Amino acid sequence: MSERDKYIPDWTNGETSSHWLFYRQYLQRVIRENYGFESRVKPFTHGATCVAFAYQGGVLAPNGRIYMVPTRQGTVATWHYIDTTTGSVVAYTHGATCVNYAYAGGVLAPDGKIYLIPYVQATASVWHYIDTTTGSVVAYTHGASCSTYAYNGGTLTPDGTKIYLVPEDQGTVATWHYIDTVTGSVIAYTHGTTCDDYAYGSGILAPDGKIYLSPYSQATATTWHYIDTVTGLVGVYTHGVTCVNGAYRGGVLASDGKIYLIPCGQATVTTWHYINTRCNINWDSLVCTSPFFNKL
Repeated sequence: MSERDKYIPDWTNGETSSHWLFYRQYLQRVIRENYGFESRVKPFTHGATCVAFAYQGGVLAPNGRIYMVPTRQGTVATWHYIDTTTGSVVAYTHGATCVNYAYAGGVLAPDGKIYLIPYVQATASVWHYIDTTTGSVVAYTHGASCSTYAYNGGTLTPDGTKIYLVPEDQGTVATWHYIDTVTGSVIAYTHGTTCDDYAYGSGILAPDGKIYLSPYSQATATTWHYIDTVTGLVGVYTHGVTCVNGAYRGGVLASDGKIYLIPCGQATVTTWHYINTRCNINWDSLVCTSPFFNKL
């Protein structure tokens, strides 16, 4: 029996007559064609004209479009979205002036705007968002002072009022930034911590309102960081694990409160890591010491 046929019920009760075999084969074919048991990964012809390393990340809009975030595609006159109702890739003329390697990730705000997270675009005078109600790309003056390759990814606060930008090259700069989704302004704040260059590669919101930063070059430092969305402060904690440089880019929150870090440079190492965002109680002092770490 093939792997896919394991999913087909045997209504014949072992009957091998040609009558039952005919209907079994017919049902197998119908299920394969409609439910895809032959392959979980399906290729599709997109028809898009893109440069190499065109996009980094995508954001699902309320209208069912997945807007792809332009990295090297930033300098090209057309960008693309995926129409999830038809499965087609649609090119659109954006009219924006962007630099090469412009953006790295995007975040959907409650008002339907997708704010693109500035990578090399960070040093340009204008940044951009996509208005998903009109489909237009809008430039706005941010007034922020940033380094090149400043941010990689962003995270929306639980109340939807702020998008905290995750510092990559901006890690060594005294001020970091968030976008006020109510006013559309970019706000600088002093984080008061010490980070390595190319420090982090995305942020993950935990149930306690803290945004844990996924360590990239910061992985080899003795301390990592989170952003407390309640107080607006950046927290520092000693993790006590051993990682390689460029260890992680991204992370995903599981239902049990663990943030599984997505390995980049750490991929070839025998141990990976997750952050347990639930408290580890010290019963002697009744102090909650969160987070704590585990190896995989």
